[in-house]
Amino acid sequence: QRFIRFFGCSPRMSTMREAWESSNAALISARFPDAARTLDPFDFAFHSRMDKKLAFELASSPFRAKKEDGQFLGPPGTGKSHLAQSIGHAAILHCYEVLYKEAHTLVEQLRDARVMGERKEQPKHVGAVPLLNIEDLGMRNLSHTAAEELLEVIMRRYE
Repeated sequence: QRFIRFFGCSPRMSTMREAWESSNAALISARFPDAARTLDPFDFAFHSRMDKKLAFELASSPFRAKKEDGQFLGPPGTGKSHLAQSIGHAAILHCYEVLYKEAHTLVEQLRDARVMGERKEQPKHVGAVPLLNIEDLGMRNLSHTAAEELLEVIMRRYE
């Protein structure tokens, strides 16, 4: 069934193999730490506070089509990263481009772009991705300009 859904993403794909290779390329491009994370193996019994119906609803992509934001909050070990990556995986199968970035890495890349004179291009590129997964916000101390840099990326998503 995944092949059938993904097969419709590009009319140029003439074989299932091309669809599979394109799907794998999109997963690699998303830069997930674990591209195999899907909702299928997620243990909703262990993570009983997670709403299973909501998780599958988010994975079905209506919030992306509406350009809405989502946020998972909670202590470490509650499944936030797994669910975020699962939703990204599902988005790829629904033909959306996805980019995963840890917050500190994104801030470093934005800072490097500023130093290299590419300040305007980097937030524009990151802001244009239909599903941007910013992970581990608040897990590390960020620079004093990090909030402004992240805000710029988020604001560009609404331009």
